[in-house]
Parts: sequence; structure tokens; C-alpha cells
Amino acid sequence: MAVAAADFNGKQVQEIANCAYGTEIGITNTGACTYATGCSLSSAATDARRASSTVKFTANVTPAKKEAATTKSKAISKTSFTAAMTKAQTDLGSAYASVSLPTVSTVAAPTVTEPTTSGASSTGFSMLTALVVLGATLRLQ
Repeated sequence: MAVAAADFNGKQVQEIANCAYGTEIGITNTGACTYATGCSLSSAATDARRASSTVKFTANVTPAKKEAATTKSKAISKTSFTAAMTKAQTDLGSAYASVSLPTVSTVAAPTVTEPTTSGASSTGFSMLTALVVLGATLRLQ
């Protein structure tokens, strides 16, 4: 079964993946899939080829979490992200137990974008962007 963008965007698997990425970079509250104050995360999948999708995660991170989130984002691997998705599925509860998690094929290096400043003020956020390719193989439970 192919993991098409339509099977990711707006679906429970997207919520699981968002929670997993947020946990991996340290912007979720411990043991929960809620974001730390001032942090947020979004994602969108695009069809990469017939049997996979590329998911772009974009995290807005407070200055206090920037350094740790940047370091942690660079350490994400296929194995760690797969484990994080399994944990996120559990953390989100029984309504997510039957969701088939996609296989993580590749995790690209993140990019960090500093906020733009306007005069003396700044938005106070850093933006981390990472790409994860979710392959066609699904782990069925």
C-alpha cells in the first residue's frame, strides 16, 4: 500500500508524526502530545514518487528551546523517528491504536531559519524545517 499525501494530510497518522517530531526535538510536554508554551509544529506531505511521500515538518521554537531543538533535530534518524512514532501513537491514546504507521525511509538534515527583525524587535522564534520520507511499507498491527 502506498503512503500517498492524501493518506497523510489531515489524518491521524499526521497527528502521530507531528507528535513524534515535536517529541524528538523537545518541544512537546513530557508524556503528552501538547506543545510547550510558545512552540508549534506543522507538517505537510507531498507525493515523492509512487510508493512514498515526503513530509515537511516546520517547527516554531522559542529562544529558550532553540539550541536544544536544533541539536536534537540534527540527531533524528530513521530508527529514532520510527520509535518516536510508536511512542506518540501510545501517548495519543486508544483512538490511534489501529493506525498503521508508515516506514521511515529517509530523514534529511534540518534547516534552521532565524527570525527577521523589524527595528529593535524580533519575533523571538526560530524555525526548524526537516524532511522525512515515508515509504510504502506499512507496519500492520
